[in-house]
Amino acid sequence: FPVSECGVDTRVYDVDVEGGWQFGDDNNQTVRAGFLTAILGHTWKQAMWTPRVSGLFYYGSGDRNAKDNRNNTFLTPFPLAHAYWALSDNLTGQNLYDYGLQLDVKPTKETSLVTAWHKFDLATSGDKLYNVAGAPVGTPGKGTDVGNAWDVYGFYSFNANLDVQAGYSWFFYGDFIDATAKRGDATQFYIQTSLR
Repeated sequence: FPVSECGVDTRVYDVDVEGGWQFGDDNNQTVRAGFLTAILGHTWKQAMWTPRVSGLFYYGSGDRNAKDNRNNTFLTPFPLAHAYWALSDNLTGQNLYDYGLQLDVKPTKETSLVTAWHKFDLATSGDKLYNVAGAPVGTPGKGTDVGNAWDVYGFYSFNANLDVQAGYSWFFYGDFIDATAKRGDATQFYIQTSLR
């Protein structure tokens, strides 16, 4: 949704809303599960570095009662986890709330810089957490605070065929992880190139 001033698009609002519903039977359980994601962004097109600020809300349903012969855990069929649930690749979108904020800037035509913050909670305390492979982690009833993640990364495009990306990510574990397997917070640095 562009905003024009004197005939020039100076700002742009963007909105993306997606959802899905899963139903049927699996392992003698009735499946009723779903997800919803919404992103609202704002770009200043005439400002230096063309900043874009966006907010994200994600919900992937979780099972409320493991003994009722119903499965309410949304199954993420083809997760590209680090594109959605932080660069650390700890989580998939099952039994999960994700509240996120992101800032993108473009200092040059060839360069993009991004920083993002995510707050993760279990959608229901009656279900487990699910790691990036979709395997259940932890014990239900141990709270819902999964933690927070902060990502900082950038791209540089040498030309249409070659670019480099580098980034750093932090995952600050919450009470649910501490009750499951207490550990220090996770960090990682990466650098990658793409040749097309």
